Amino acid sequence: MTTISLNRSDLVPVITAATRAPSVHNTQPWLFHIGGGGVRVYADNTRRLSVGDPTGTALRVSCGAAILNLRLAFAQLGYPAEVHLLPDPRHPDLLAEVTPGRPRPPTPAESALYAAIPARHSNRRPFLSTPVPPTCAAS
Repeated sequence: MTTISLNRSDLVPVITAATRAPSVHNTQPWLFHIGGGGVRVYADNTRRLSVGDPTGTALRVSCGAAILNLRLAFAQLGYPAEVHLLPDPRHPDLLAEVTPGRPRPPTPAESALYAAIPARHSNRRPFLSTPVPPTCAAS
């Protein structure tokens, strides 16, 4: 574990990127806490869809998307993220602690994915009735 500590203003774009993550029915079921130079990600169970997601699986998948965006944002700052999942059994809503890792430039893949974050949007249009060609379905 590294001991790099970023200040709160450094973490604003990191949190902004995380809040742009996709979530089931745009519920945004996460809470973030800045501390110790990193970000703690909590599940916000008040935003869980009790009928559509009775076990909270979709909530956790949505939070995973936010954690990925955190990782990409940390990488853009030059510090790939260190992610510690479920770090405290006494706090089951604390899903992860994300802290900056050893400095290095972002990879081209990290930069491309990070650049795509602001372009993400919900699509509620109907699917096309055109069948997917077998060559596409297999890839």
